[in-house]
Amino acid sequence: YNGSCAAGAMLEAMPGQLYIGASYQAQPGLGAQALNGDLYITPPGMKASHNLVTLHQTLPDVIRGGVRYRPKSTPWEFRVFGDFTRWSSLTNQCLSQLNNSCPLSANGGPAPGGLVFGNSRRNWNDTFGARLGASYWVNRGVEVFGGAGYETAAVPDSTLAPDVPDAN
Repeated sequence: YNGSCAAGAMLEAMPGQLYIGASYQAQPGLGAQALNGDLYITPPGMKASHNLVTLHQTLPDVIRGGVRYRPKSTPWEFRVFGDFTRWSSLTNQCLSQLNNSCPLSANGGPAPGGLVFGNSRRNWNDTFGARLGASYWVNRGVEVFGGAGYETAAVPDSTLAPDVPDAN
């Protein structure tokens, strides 16, 4: 288990019309993580080997902010919001023998004498996203919503790999 924490605030700048909010989500584990588990390796034509391992990684923290505005006496509401995710904290994901560190050489490979099963270089980029949205209330119970957004990519071409989720 890895804990985290978050904080947020919303200000009603104009009662019933203008709201401004912001939040911060800390990194899972509040920094570097060491996750224990099992690794099974099955080479072709050979018996599987079982190893107890530790995955070393550092995931990002996230800052979000937004504004919501509803002009008086109209069925409309407008929203703009965005986020900044510090993916640059994910430099690598290293797999070591259980409860051992991940000593790496300058080229990212295992250092001599280390108990490292593998290291995946990530060197991800920080990302930001921005979104716009509008709602129209047809009546009290029916809302029609539309929106658009843009977000930058975390994974650089140099470390794009099929083991990265959504890496197409």
